[in-house]
Formats: sequence, C-alpha cells, structure tokens
Amino acid sequence: MPWLVLYFIVLVITISFHSYFSANALDVFETFRKTFLAINLVASTLLIFIFYGFFVNASIRERAKANRLLLNVLSAEIEDTQKESDKTIAEHHESVSVLFADVVELIPLFVDHEPTEVVDWLN
Repeated sequence: MPWLVLYFIVLVITISFHSYFSANALDVFETFRKTFLAINLVASTLLIFIFYGFFVNASIRERAKANRLLLNVLSAEIEDTQKESDKTIAEHHESVSVLFADVVELIPLFVDHEPTEVVDWLN
C-alpha cells in the first residue's frame, strides 16, 4: 500500500509541473493535450496496478510455499501457534542429534528399533 501512496504523490507532482514544462512547448490544440495527458495517466496507472498485482500474487504464492514447507518440518499445532503469535517458540534440550541419511537397504534393518538405538548405532 505505501507504493500506491507514493504513486499518487508522484502523480500530483507531475500534474503540478505540467504547466511549467508545457510553457515552451509547441502549440497544440488543448483537446489533444488533455487527451494525451489522460492516456498517459491511464496507461501508467494500469501498468502500476498490473505490476503491483503480479508482485502481490508472487508474494502470496511464496508465502503459501513457505507455509507448506514449515508444515513439513513442524507439527500442525506448533505451526498454528507460530502463525497466531510473533513470539519465538523455543525449548531447551541438553542433547540433540540431527540425522540426514539415505543409506541403501538400511531402512529395513532399523524398522523395529527406537530412534535412539539407531542414532547410537550410527554414532
């Protein structure tokens, strides 16, 4: 929304300087001058709104993608809590192991084991 306000400020400045810049211009019928001014204003406004809409939609798509990724990492209740408040959710754990592994034919070996046993074995 601040971009829209800035656009209208620039628009007012442009219109206020119109007579200053057109003082030394060639004589053109006032009808043509007003028509071209209107065409320029309408075209620039349309371009601003088209680009604004494009970037807002891109932002919405990226936010949805980030939310999907967040849901993949966190549980649904933690994600909802994080969305509702800006407070940081933090817990303290004395010891944490993070495992990123894709070892061929290792999954069937550890299906019946607890995660702590798997981590101890891999360490």
